[in-house]
Amino acid sequence: MANQTNDSGFHQRVHRGHFENFLRKLTAAENQEQLERVISGIEVAVARNMIDASDHQALTEVVQRRTDELNQ
Repeated sequence: MANQTNDSGFHQRVHRGHFENFLRKLTAAENQEQLERVISGIEVAVARNMIDASDHQALTEVVQRRTDELNQ
């Protein structure tokens, strides 16, 4: 595989794909247990630099909103 720079279009598409997948999973979570599994996956993705900081912040906001919704 050719070396990819961090600002390449490929890299951005991969990050966007991970972000959209996590967003879909957060939205689909039906209970706190499912939400916790998605959160764990997000933490792994952050540790592996699979999503960038701005996407992580956006997902954190969705997590908070979904947590509030599920706790009502």
